[in-house]
Amino acid sequence: MKTIYLIAIVLTLGAACVDKDKEKVSQLEVELNETVATIEERDSAMSEYLGFITEIEKNLNEIRERESLISLEEGELQENNQQQRDQLLKDLQTINALMAENKERIASLSSGLKSSKYQVNQLKELVAQLQKNMDSKAEEIAKLNQQMAFLSEENQVLKVQVDSLYAENESRDQTIQQQSDKIKELDDKYHTAYYASGTVEDLTAKSIIEKEGGFLGIGKVKQLNENLNFSELDSIDIRNTYSIPVHSKKVELVTEHPVDSYEMIIDEENDQVDKLVILDPDKFWASTKCLVMITK
Repeated sequence: MKTIYLIAIVLTLGAACVDKDKEKVSQLEVELNETVATIEERDSAMSEYLGFITEIEKNLNEIRERESLISLEEGELQENNQQQRDQLLKDLQTINALMAENKERIASLSSGLKSSKYQVNQLKELVAQLQKNMDSKAEEIAKLNQQMAFLSEENQVLKVQVDSLYAENESRDQTIQQQSDKIKELDDKYHTAYYASGTVEDLTAKSIIEKEGGFLGIGKVKQLNENLNFSELDSIDIRNTYSIPVHSKKVELVTEHPVDSYEMIIDEENDQVDKLVILDPDKFWASTKCLVMITK
């Protein structure tokens, strides 16, 4: 009986130990999970901070490159080179935007570090150094802004001058064009001649010719009407017109033209005058720019 009792006591104590061990294991598992979560949270925060730092350094590198470009462009800047001036201003605008972005990122990073429960001295020192670099760079950029402000002012003056020159050139071009049009108009007018052909009755009815002198209609001279309306005549360009159609049995010139400056071409098949050919245009049109022919 005593033996059974002892066995019961041993088993009871063994069970109690096992339960206690299980409780310790569970507690350790909880602590381990909390530790893992804490490490992951810290790593996530560190990764975010390092990402901020990487972007800030990237922006600073681009700012340095832009500054280098501006220095080169200033050294090579040619007078009145609008394209170079525009590029300088564009580079500076990019630098200002990158500086503003870095300032915002450093402020966010500093704020995050202050409120973080993970105090990393090396990270704080790195951010402080970044801030110092940004402050130094801000002074350089401020000088650049002043230079660009002067350049912009100078550029505006140049733009006004260019606009003024453009307006003057445009006005001059318009004047030249007007003069050219006027010269062409006068030249065309100078080289324009008029002609008409028809019977006496037709030409008289159109008030192109009139009869004067003679007795009772006999021996009257046919001549141009002093109040001739040129709209009743056909116009030609004497620079490229060398023949006038006739198509009549007989033809008589009312206007005066040197006989050696033209000839009548006969159409033998139809037994009529086919056309008047101008042999010497300058001589033919010298005394008058009007040709009137009476056909019969």
